[in-house]
Amino acid sequence: MGRVVDSPRSLAFFVEFLWDGRTGGQASLGEHGSLKIDALPEFGGEGKHPCPDELFLAAIGGCLLTTFLYFRRKLRLPLLDLKVSVGGEVRLRGPEGYRLSPLEAAIHVRTLKGQRAKAEGCVKLTRDFCHLTKLVEGTVPVELSAKIDYVEEGTSPSKGSSS
Repeated sequence: MGRVVDSPRSLAFFVEFLWDGRTGGQASLGEHGSLKIDALPEFGGEGKHPCPDELFLAAIGGCLLTTFLYFRRKLRLPLLDLKVSVGGEVRLRGPEGYRLSPLEAAIHVRTLKGQRAKAEGCVKLTRDFCHLTKLVEGTVPVELSAKIDYVEEGTSPSKGSSS
């Protein structure tokens, strides 16, 4: 078994797509199984599976979520709940085709009162180090907002007060 490294310097990934014989395909993700895609009905697809645009937004959201969780562990932030949402619009831009509009992403954190510095630190580090948002920012702006709710220790997480 290989050595576990806390922060590897480089990671390599390979995904292969095979056409399904219809309007989509399936990606082989190695040990993680497979993922099916389809074109939207507006583009002649059957719409049976997520389209690449949905998966792109899911990848951005997943990167924000896992980046936050990485820094949460490093800063020892007690986390009661975490939600990340990402939205964007694909628009026809004339003869050059479709382009993605600015992305809007939001991180909603629920933690204990007295954890403001750690929670805000995790958000800042996530904003600074999510490599997928950094990748696309040269092409399309990513507007990232955050909401942090604080609750008293021992109370139900749904009874938090926002700040």
